[in-house]
Amino acid sequence: IDDAYRYQLVLTYDKSTIFSDAKDQCTVTCTIYDYSQDVTQAFIEKGAKFTWVRSSYGGNDTEWNTAHSQNQTNVLKVTTEDVIKNATFSCSVSIDEDLLQPEESEEMII
Repeated sequence: IDDAYRYQLVLTYDKSTIFSDAKDQCTVTCTIYDYSQDVTQAFIEKGAKFTWVRSSYGGNDTEWNTAHSQNQTNVLKVTTEDVIKNATFSCSVSIDEDLLQPEESEEMII
Protein backbone atom coordinates (compact mmCIF):
# COMPACT_ATOMS: atom_id res chain seq x y z
CA ILE A 1 0.00 0.00 0.00
CA ASP A 2 1.43 3.31 -1.04
CA ASP A 3 1.76 5.68 1.92
CA ALA A 4 1.06 8.65 -0.37
CA TYR A 5 -2.59 7.67 -0.55
CA ARG A 6 -5.38 7.86 1.98
CA TYR A 7 -7.81 4.98 1.80
CA GLN A 8 -11.34 4.87 3.16
CA LEU A 9 -13.46 1.78 3.85
CA VAL A 10 -17.19 2.13 3.37
CA LEU A 11 -19.73 -0.51 4.40
CA THR A 12 -22.97 -0.59 2.44
CA TYR A 13 -26.05 -2.73 2.85
CA ASP A 14 -28.38 -4.01 0.15
CA LYS A 15 -31.40 -4.00 2.49
CA SER A 16 -32.55 -2.63 5.81
CA THR A 17 -30.29 -3.27 8.78
CA ILE A 18 -33.29 -3.75 11.03
CA PHE A 19 -34.44 -7.36 11.03
CA SER A 20 -38.08 -7.90 11.96
CA ASP A 21 -38.62 -11.40 10.57
CA ALA A 22 -36.72 -14.64 11.23
CA LYS A 23 -36.03 -14.97 7.49
CA ASP A 24 -34.55 -11.49 7.08
CA GLN A 25 -31.04 -11.16 5.72
CA CYS A 26 -28.86 -8.59 4.05
CA THR A 27 -25.58 -8.37 2.24
CA VAL A 28 -22.84 -6.09 3.58
CA THR A 29 -20.22 -4.92 1.10
CA CYS A 30 -16.90 -3.38 2.08
CA THR A 31 -15.67 -0.94 -0.58
CA ILE A 32 -12.19 0.60 -0.51
CA TYR A 33 -11.86 4.12 -1.87
CA ASP A 34 -8.75 6.05 -2.83
CA TYR A 35 -10.29 9.48 -2.44
CA SER A 36 -13.41 9.08 -4.64
CA GLN A 37 -12.19 6.15 -6.75
CA ASP A 38 -13.28 2.58 -5.94
CA VAL A 39 -10.05 0.56 -5.71
CA THR A 40 -11.51 -2.56 -4.09
CA GLN A 41 -10.80 -4.86 -7.03
CA ALA A 42 -7.15 -3.75 -7.15
CA PHE A 43 -6.80 -4.66 -3.46
CA ILE A 44 -8.45 -8.03 -4.03
CA GLU A 45 -6.05 -8.73 -6.90
CA LYS A 46 -3.12 -7.92 -4.58
CA GLY A 47 -4.35 -10.57 -2.10
CA ALA A 48 -6.19 -8.35 0.34
CA LYS A 49 -7.70 -10.15 3.30
CA PHE A 50 -11.00 -8.91 4.69
CA THR A 51 -11.56 -9.50 8.40
CA TRP A 52 -15.17 -9.25 9.51
CA VAL A 53 -15.84 -8.64 13.20
CA ARG A 54 -19.12 -8.94 15.08
CA SER A 55 -19.80 -7.36 18.44
CA SER A 56 -23.16 -8.50 19.75
CA TYR A 57 -25.38 -8.82 22.75
CA GLY A 58 -25.43 -12.41 23.99
CA GLY A 59 -23.65 -14.03 21.06
CA ASN A 60 -20.45 -16.02 20.89
CA ASP A 61 -18.50 -13.31 19.10
CA THR A 62 -15.12 -15.02 19.46
CA GLU A 63 -16.30 -18.08 17.52
CA TRP A 64 -18.09 -15.98 14.89
CA ASN A 65 -15.12 -13.64 14.48
CA THR A 66 -12.67 -16.53 14.09
CA ALA A 67 -14.87 -18.06 11.40
CA HIS A 68 -14.99 -14.75 9.49
CA SER A 69 -11.37 -13.63 9.81
CA GLN A 70 -8.99 -13.42 6.88
CA ASN A 71 -11.69 -13.84 4.22
CA GLN A 72 -10.85 -13.33 0.58
CA THR A 73 -14.12 -11.53 -0.05
CA ASN A 74 -15.38 -8.04 0.61
CA VAL A 75 -18.98 -9.28 0.85
CA LEU A 76 -20.66 -10.63 3.98
CA LYS A 77 -24.11 -12.23 4.05
CA VAL A 78 -25.80 -11.50 7.39
CA THR A 79 -28.85 -13.47 8.54
CA THR A 80 -30.91 -13.42 11.70
CA GLU A 81 -28.70 -16.26 12.97
CA ASP A 82 -25.80 -13.78 12.98
CA VAL A 83 -27.73 -11.19 15.02
CA ILE A 84 -28.87 -11.88 18.57
CA LYS A 85 -30.94 -8.86 19.69
CA ASN A 86 -28.39 -6.50 18.16
CA ALA A 87 -24.95 -6.64 16.63
CA THR A 88 -22.37 -4.33 15.18
CA PHE A 89 -20.37 -5.52 12.18
CA SER A 90 -17.10 -4.03 11.05
CA CYS A 91 -14.48 -4.93 8.50
CA SER A 92 -10.77 -4.33 8.26
CA VAL A 93 -8.59 -5.00 5.23
CA SER A 94 -4.97 -6.05 5.19
CA ILE A 95 -2.35 -6.68 2.57
CA ASP A 96 0.70 -8.27 4.15
CA GLU A 97 1.41 -6.07 7.18
CA ASP A 98 -0.62 -3.03 6.12
CA LEU A 99 -4.04 -2.66 7.73
CA LEU A 100 -7.02 -0.52 6.78
CA GLN A 101 -9.96 0.01 9.13
CA PRO A 102 -13.20 1.91 8.68
CA GLU A 103 -13.94 5.03 10.66
CA GLU A 104 -17.30 3.69 11.89
CA SER A 105 -19.40 0.55 12.04
CA GLU A 106 -23.06 -0.15 11.50
CA GLU A 107 -25.44 -1.70 14.03
CA MET A 108 -28.10 -4.24 13.10
CA ILE A 109 -31.13 -4.70 15.33
CA ILE A 110 -33.79 -7.40 15.26
